[in-house]
Amino acid sequence: MLPALKGKGLFVFSDPGGAKPVLAMAHTLRSQGLVSPIIISDRQYDFFADFDVEVMPYCEGDELKQVALFEPDFIYTGTSYTSTIELRFLEQARAKNIFSCSFVDHYSKLLERFQLNDKLVFPSSVAVIDDTAFDKAIQSGLPAELLVVTGNPYHQYISKWQPSVGKKQFFEGLGLDPAKKMILYAPDPLTNVGGKEKYGCDEVMALETILDCLGENKNNIHIIVKPHPNQNLKLFEKYTDRSSVTVLTFVHLNTLIYYSDVVVSFFSNILIEAGLLGAKSCRLLINFKGDDYLNESRYNNIKKVTTHLDLVNLLNTL
Repeated sequence: MLPALKGKGLFVFSDPGGAKPVLAMAHTLRSQGLVSPIIISDRQYDFFADFDVEVMPYCEGDELKQVALFEPDFIYTGTSYTSTIELRFLEQARAKNIFSCSFVDHYSKLLERFQLNDKLVFPSSVAVIDDTAFDKAIQSGLPAELLVVTGNPYHQYISKWQPSVGKKQFFEGLGLDPAKKMILYAPDPLTNVGGKEKYGCDEVMALETILDCLGENKNNIHIIVKPHPNQNLKLFEKYTDRSSVTVLTFVHLNTLIYYSDVVVSFFSNILIEAGLLGAKSCRLLINFKGDDYLNESRYNNIKKVTTHLDLVNLLNTL
């Protein structure tokens, strides 16, 4: 069981998957009056404003400076594969005997997220989302005594969320026709990890599949591409001259999910978030192979699509 997080908390994140849970935890604890937080990141995301907290930009050496000046009672981090700042703060926590917890928002490469150069850096506790993640963490080599199942703080946060703007106003503000059906395509950046070779498909192939399955209906439906923050945007450039495809990099994601007719992705947590926000979602796994990190059978709103016919049938119901 995770000890109560009280007093002064130092929160650190980089990758977007961990950013929202860490921000949600900081927001929740602050609203309960239990913590005076400092939040540090080496990334900037458009969803920071959702949490009504200040995020300080990371500067080289902050793991030494902020821990010494702030003297936190605990350090709470995400985990990343594009940055090591969380691990650097965990090193300081260990050196100064400060309780630390890292939240893991996924099922893959669990041990690797704690690799810093040639050594492993563990927090006092590793929080995982469910029993499946717990088992995979042990299989990956994480010490069982560090693991605790906590659920996802961000999922708890958005389960009570409501949009502040109406559908018509929101989509017209984006230059989209609110009378048309909206497909929100939020792909994982599979090309960054050799998608075609590893999974048999990537985000561009999947977009082509959606367009093919829409057929003549594509002129009556908006396909909104919301790229992952780590996405290579050039991959979608050739699609932006099509009236049915719009790429949105800066948009309020929760509102976009809430008002979309269906959310399409592969493994992303956005599929689970869609259900919590009351939206229909589709796991597009046509021609996919390899590990499957999301068990959609636990979520009533997620439909797994593995054939072109299944996708055509789903799109025809919009």
